[in-house]
Amino acid sequence: MVDGTPLTSARALYALSTLLGDTSRVASVVAAFESWDDLVGATPYELMARLGPWAGSLHIPATCPLPPFPGKGVRVSGRFDHTYPPDLAAMPLSPPLLYQRGNLPAAPLVAVGGVHDPSVPAIERAKATGSICAEHGFGMAGLVDTGTGRAALEVAVDGGAPCIAVLGSGLGSPSAHDRLINRVLAAGGAAVSVRGPGSSWSERATIESSAVVAALSTVVVVPEFGTHLAGGIALVESALELGRPLVACLPGPAGVPIWASTLLVRGRRLLDSEGRIDLPPELQSNERALLRALIGDPIADVVVGSADELANAIAAAVRGT
Repeated sequence: MVDGTPLTSARALYALSTLLGDTSRVASVVAAFESWDDLVGATPYELMARLGPWAGSLHIPATCPLPPFPGKGVRVSGRFDHTYPPDLAAMPLSPPLLYQRGNLPAAPLVAVGGVHDPSVPAIERAKATGSICAEHGFGMAGLVDTGTGRAALEVAVDGGAPCIAVLGSGLGSPSAHDRLINRVLAAGGAAVSVRGPGSSWSERATIESSAVVAALSTVVVVPEFGTHLAGGIALVESALELGRPLVACLPGPAGVPIWASTLLVRGRRLLDSEGRIDLPPELQSNERALLRALIGDPIADVVVGSADELANAIAAAVRGT
């Protein structure tokens, strides 16, 4: 029975997440009620007044058994626990619960932006980032549900770099990426998710996971992404919000250069309704010149075009933080 348990506790957050089925609403419930007793005692009118129309049909049983915590070595941190990453807790997109196996590395972490269907050059940039981390003693954080995240993590763990594998699905459930996750754990790293066992992959979880990746990292590398990839855009938004150095690799995918998609994140529309670049041809031909021309409103801290530039940019960003 949770009854008088504060709603800010990890156990109450777990119960709320299970009952509501929508983690995005947990924060509003916690802000509106102090304890489980307070929530259970609210009338439908009070629920709607405090939470909004969606809560009119919300039914919280008067005697609600507390759901069991996940097993299999999975630890759970609530958003208000001291074990929850402070940078992540300060973000609007911070998930109510963080599920973890293994130990978070103490080394500075380099995050790789997630691309589900990356181009061959993007895979090579991701692998180069993993290799750079192993060579310089940096840690690596990446979304295992994405092609670039897996590529970077595979190379990094092969080279002995401490890693964090972030999942967009439930931690503790069977996964197509269990082999990589187990390698990361065996090497002393960690696996992290915003969802518990039994949860399947979702776009919302990927967006929240991208915020986790940015919050845990020291510098963020974007090997490639297009405007349709919510997870990649969410990672850039989170990196900008946290003030993380952002290293963008050029060129971007055909028709959608990296600067176009990152500028869209900041609300500067450079694409027309059909997704074409809406700029004079002379500007389209030189991405670096355009980025320099927009220095008054920069997006990436560094734009790189080669493996050597990437290594130097990552090392400089880590040293500068």
